[in-house]
Amino acid sequence: MAPVPFPLGARFYLSTEDSEELETADVARLIHSAFPNAMISWDRGKEYMSRDLQRLIDMGTPEVIYRGHKSLIDRTILVEISVEGFDSILSGYTCGFYHYDGCIGFSCEPFDIEALKKGAKQFSERLDLCLNLSFGDVGELNLNVVPGRIRPGETNRRAFPEEVFRRF
Repeated sequence: MAPVPFPLGARFYLSTEDSEELETADVARLIHSAFPNAMISWDRGKEYMSRDLQRLIDMGTPEVIYRGHKSLIDRTILVEISVEGFDSILSGYTCGFYHYDGCIGFSCEPFDIEALKKGAKQFSERLDLCLNLSFGDVGELNLNVVPGRIRPGETNRRAFPEEVFRRF
């Protein structure tokens, strides 16, 4: 599969601090209830976590770090949701909905920003989750730059008003 030139995805988080955390089996039931046509695969979740664990071992990661991955192998599912009106599918892995680790992140295949927006919004609303767009592994995405309208220095001044930026 060719790499996505603009790897924008959607990440979901519990909406409030008192939201109930859910184990994987409960998440699978909740998603199936909200999206009856969703594909949920325990086998593909297990394969994904097993490959990730092996990658960490091959890199020489100390066992104390990858031990947590071992415990997630049988608790991870793949979720795929088709987006109505589009040829795209939102897909991601989860091992439960938690405050610390979040809930799930979706990529959109084939990538279509409109499909991502529509599908992510529906998922967020139906499961009462907070939604953030993310770019690759960078985390939350904030698009402030409008080429030709906002200069890079102005973008920094707006994002960090308390900082003083100097040219060197």
